[in-house]
Amino acid sequence: MTYIYRFQEKKLRELLKNPEIIAVTGPRQAGKTTLISHVLDTLPNSAYYTFDNIQMAKQFTDSPDAFFERYMQGKEIVFLDEIQYIPDGGKILKYLYDTKCSFVNNLQKSPKKGVKIIVSGSSAPEVSLQSLKYLVGRVSIIEVLPLSLSEYINYRDPKLFEMILAGQSVRVFTGDLQKFTSEYLIYGGYPRVAIGVTHDEKITVIQNIVQTLLLKEIRDLAGLADNDKLQKLIKSLVLMQGGLIEYKKLSELTGYSFDSVKKYITILEQTYIIHKAIPYFTNKLKEMVKSPKIYFFDLGIRNYLIDDFRGYDLRLDKGGMLEALMANHLQSRQKPLYFWRSKSGSEVDFIKILPENNIEIFECKWSFEALKQETITNIKKLYTISDSKIISFIPSTSKSSVAIWEVIN
Repeated sequence: MTYIYRFQEKKLRELLKNPEIIAVTGPRQAGKTTLISHVLDTLPNSAYYTFDNIQMAKQFTDSPDAFFERYMQGKEIVFLDEIQYIPDGGKILKYLYDTKCSFVNNLQKSPKKGVKIIVSGSSAPEVSLQSLKYLVGRVSIIEVLPLSLSEYINYRDPKLFEMILAGQSVRVFTGDLQKFTSEYLIYGGYPRVAIGVTHDEKITVIQNIVQTLLLKEIRDLAGLADNDKLQKLIKSLVLMQGGLIEYKKLSELTGYSFDSVKKYITILEQTYIIHKAIPYFTNKLKEMVKSPKIYFFDLGIRNYLIDDFRGYDLRLDKGGMLEALMANHLQSRQKPLYFWRSKSGSEVDFIKILPENNIEIFECKWSFEALKQETITNIKKLYTISDSKIISFIPSTSKSSVAIWEVIN
């Protein structure tokens, strides 16, 4: 199977040197198991077990000691996948770590070779809520998401990405980078989608992800008997991408109560379907303080849900797609993700909060356009702008113009 290099591989290899359990979180089919297996294939004396094997899951639950002796003892690294199938997985892992996997002999106070444990599961709530809460001080967490644009460009053309990373000018290769970025905007970043050669192959993989993730896993987590209302909610959110979440309107469209809408949106966040940007404010009289904006983690999934895989030259939502791509990049580096909007109507797509009331501005424009002077004037009344960048698919020679592939590295 084709392996796409993941930037988290370096962090995983570094954490293998430490005694703590490694928990790898992220959505289904984002490449967690593939990444871990790839790393373990290069290391001696490791083992992989998955708890979607019902018998093995029962053995682990019924007798952790016996499981350790049969499957783990004598190994240097053990990878336990699908940990969500173990109801008390966190407690058992804590017990094994404290009694069986210690890297220090407490009697002799001398180094002792222990068993390194890696765990993973199908989505964020199943790993973090059921397991990780018991492992405070005993766990390091790695989040593996669908491919970023950087990872996708690196997969498609490693040398070109190397030049971007080195800060070299790549404007002469703008056409190639627009081609790669366009592919990413249309099909998203799930690894199996990226590997697909033809349009039909990619669509089939995306369809399978949607059926498994959106219509089964989320329904089960939400405790829903049918998909109809859930599908209405998700499709309504698709159309709201980049805009303010209107909870009342979503309630009217889906038939869910106001509280249920908020509950299911939270589940969609926990399972890496959507994420929010929230308004930043220091002056309630002049700035918007309530409604967040919504973005989909993967644009391929969003495009599938609206049945639109046309090229950017035929689309009216291409600017919104670029904004969503930038939102995903910023969200992976700063949490929470902020935007700014005044009550008088001035708005900035994203801001980065700096010390002493300073901010950095990111505005997304498909073709470069300077920020409106009115917006700059209004925001300067409240904050000091340290830097501003216009993120574009079609950049210009302006100092503030940055191509989307230049900022995402």
